[in-house]
Amino acid sequence: MTPAAALAFLRGREQFHVKVGTRNIRRVAAALGHPERRYPSVIIAGTNGKGSTAALLDSILRALGLSAGRFTSPHLVEIEERVTVDGRRLAPEEFAGFVGEVAAASDRLPPDFRPSFFESVTATAMLAFAAHRVDAAVFEVGMGGRWDATTATDAPLGLVTRIALDHTRYLGPTVEAIAAEKAGVARPDGELLAGRQTPGAERVLEVEARMRGARFRSVAEETEADFEILPTGSQGRLRTPEGLYEDLWLPLPGRHQVDNLALAVRGAERLFARLGRPVPDPDAVRRGIREARWPGRLEWLPATPEHPAMLLDAAHNPNGAVALGAYLAAAPRRGVRVLVFGASKDKKIGRMLPALLPHCDRVVLTAAATRRAMPLEALAAGVSDFPWADGGGPDVVEGVARALGRAFEAAGADGEVVIAGSIFLLGDALRFLRGMPARQPVAAPIELPLPPAETLAAP
Repeated sequence: MTPAAALAFLRGREQFHVKVGTRNIRRVAAALGHPERRYPSVIIAGTNGKGSTAALLDSILRALGLSAGRFTSPHLVEIEERVTVDGRRLAPEEFAGFVGEVAAASDRLPPDFRPSFFESVTATAMLAFAAHRVDAAVFEVGMGGRWDATTATDAPLGLVTRIALDHTRYLGPTVEAIAAEKAGVARPDGELLAGRQTPGAERVLEVEARMRGARFRSVAEETEADFEILPTGSQGRLRTPEGLYEDLWLPLPGRHQVDNLALAVRGAERLFARLGRPVPDPDAVRRGIREARWPGRLEWLPATPEHPAMLLDAAHNPNGAVALGAYLAAAPRRGVRVLVFGASKDKKIGRMLPALLPHCDRVVLTAAATRRAMPLEALAAGVSDFPWADGGGPDVVEGVARALGRAFEAAGADGEVVIAGSIFLLGDALRFLRGMPARQPVAAPIELPLPPAETLAAP
């Protein structure tokens, strides 16, 4: 299958946006010969920080001498970003070859069992990791945990990052209800490691893990971190029950990344224990942390003759916006700071923008070229009652390229532009900056309703 044909197949599966349960992905995996059973996996659930934790854990495992696969979502610009082996994403031709195998297996299934877009890409990652004979694979959950396609890996080691309100339509109206869904990644005789949580969420995770026969560990309680938080990262030390890691440099900015770091290090330690390997070497762990990269999360792009300095951060829900706001409050300001903001339809912008507005001088609202983007009219209406400074208001600009142009002009050569609110917005901005064609949205998806939990068979 060619890269163009692979993209066409996947885009054709995007109409089935939300599917309930792991029935289809398990049927596809069986048709492919169960590639997910040929290597041990770690699965990472949570609301914010999943991708950062996956990037850190992947980098640490590779520094420790393991061949590692990593599956994350969504991608910023090109779909191949979702699947990496030994720190490198697959070439388009190789990625397309694996998609072709998934498409062929899908065609052999009854129509009702054929995979969605996300299930197809998850199966592609499973195949790629088996073909490359990785020593371990890291899978980031797409949404929730209990019914997410990635849980078909049946990974015995689950990590849960900070839980907050997001995707409430599918996961529940409270943090505790969402925690119960996230805990669904726990497996019998496995382990569930939780990063820093609210007391209610942690209680639910512990109870649900034990009900599923897994051992629960609170990483926040069993680790001691002492870090100096700097605008470009953090430096300090981390003590765990199994090791002491000193002189660490964490290149992912933001205080919240220290919690993700502790979770990733504990994940590496527990994976080594399950593999019967010695306690990880602190020097290798230190190197893995230093070399970790995760684009689009508090990522600075330096000023050029074409644009001022730019800060890219997904901040795609209220919890993420609060973290970005805290970073902006502490970061030195380069002249005029302009926020370019867009969000997905299901996001609570009334709880996102207030965390950012006090730290910005101007605001430009826009929408990414995706069916999931909140329309400009809804964005503008959602902020119409905000107490804008000087009686003004935001600029509402159609098209990310034009919105960036407006922001560059407002910031001037000595100012800075912050792009936040949506991963899709970041992707469109990067496509523009790289001179790539704009993304073309696909048809509206068929969203299947989530039935009551008791009507669903266990995964």
